[in-house]
Amino acid sequence: MNLKFRGRCRLVILTILLFTLLGSSVSVVQSDAPFRVYLPVIFSPRIPLPDSSFESETATWILFPSTEQLIYSQPDFPTGIVPRTGSHAAWLGYHSESDPTLQNSISQQIVIPSIVPHLSFWTQIQSKKICGSTQSRLSVYVNGQLQWLKEPCKSVSFFDWSRQIVDLTQFANQEVTLTIRVTLEAGDTAQIFLDDFEFSSN
Repeated sequence: MNLKFRGRCRLVILTILLFTLLGSSVSVVQSDAPFRVYLPVIFSPRIPLPDSSFESETATWILFPSTEQLIYSQPDFPTGIVPRTGSHAAWLGYHSESDPTLQNSISQQIVIPSIVPHLSFWTQIQSKKICGSTQSRLSVYVNGQLQWLKEPCKSVSFFDWSRQIVDLTQFANQEVTLTIRVTLEAGDTAQIFLDDFEFSSN
């Protein structure tokens, strides 16, 4: 009896040690299944667009109007504006009284990846317009079709970068023309800064 008792004690102690060591991944639950297993989270990749942060000197992005400078380096930005990464960013919207263009855009030919079909990019918006009182727009087009828009107005103005996400699942595996466009109503001086374009799962 003594040997049997000792054997049972050893078994209980070994079982306790086993559950202690595996406690971070397996726990006993009161259900039909004896164990709950915690699996690692699998993260989807992020795929940057070509020249995603405007650091390249090659003509990846198509600018409209072609005569207007829309990609700037740090020293040329208004006071307080700093590219989110690197030393360059796109600057759409109002530039100066001598250049009061009401519409400008950047675009490029791109294949929308099926594994991560959401367009992700960062904006910094400076505007004096009250939201709901302006017809100005920041828009995303695919093959000329509107997919997303935002009103550049006072309550969304920040002195920091804000991430935007556009679901382009319907265009997965297709080569398309992606266009980011800013259209301002007359007299609007909104400035929209853009950086770090990539495709992500969400």
